[in-house]
Amino acid sequence: MTRPFDARLLTQVPATRRPVLALGAIGVAAGVATIALAFALTSLVVAVVESRETLTPGLWLVGLFTLRASLAMANELVGTWAGVRVSTVLRERLIALVTAGTHRIVLDFNDVEFIDSTGLGVLVGVLKRTRARGGSMTLVCSQDGLLRVFKITGLEKVFPIYRTLEDAAEAAAS
Repeated sequence: MTRPFDARLLTQVPATRRPVLALGAIGVAAGVATIALAFALTSLVVAVVESRETLTPGLWLVGLFTLRASLAMANELVGTWAGVRVSTVLRERLIALVTAGTHRIVLDFNDVEFIDSTGLGVLVGVLKRTRARGGSMTLVCSQDGLLRVFKITGLEKVFPIYRTLEDAAEAAAS
């Protein structure tokens, strides 16, 4: 699964710089491996079609497939590493707000395209802290994919969710 990349992570969450650089290197290596595999398979197919003698597609072909699979796995692992770092920074910043006395938090998810269980756990954990101090946490989200995640997990019943910041502000004022 390919996760969307937001370049703002590099400046706003410096802890993601290494994972993002690793993802870039993995992407380049995967591209080179894909091109090599395409050339190898093309030459093999052309040789078979032209009834030429071919070298047995032995270990080099298996090696290219294995390399691509390994790079795909590394991509997922590093992507998860970056996601955990983002979730950790988000948790730390939200807890700092609550600890400093902010008891009404509105999180705008309109630019967010992906959230995993780690991110959902951060939201629930911060909500517990906020409610323990008599506060509230509201989400703003118009992304259908994220709204589906909140619905499937039952979190739409836990958090008030509005489609726009204006709707959230209006609800908070009443």
